[in-house]
Amino acid sequence: GLVALTENTITDPVRLKKELKLIRSQGSAYSDSEVDYGARAAAAPVFDSRGRLAAGIAVAGPRDRINDETAQNLIKSVKESAGKISSDLGYIPQTNYKRKSSDKI
Repeated sequence: GLVALTENTITDPVRLKKELKLIRSQGSAYSDSEVDYGARAAAAPVFDSRGRLAAGIAVAGPRDRINDETAQNLIKSVKESAGKISSDLGYIPQTNYKRKSSDKI
């Protein structure tokens, strides 16, 4: 199994695969004390002009500053920022990019 960093860390490989599928479909990830107890974070991918993963951006903070209400705004802002950076790199979301087996996600 996987090592638990906190009680919220996903350690079951099957559950992790399901979570990764959900993250890909949503275009962002959200963590609630999964790595650091008491911390929440939102992250989104940045793509290059060929549709390949170029980077990722994330914002993290303490749970008392990122509550359930502000979390949705944080996720939205992170996704919008990642989309803007991707666009600046020449990424066009509507394009059907062909993924190569060497492309890592």
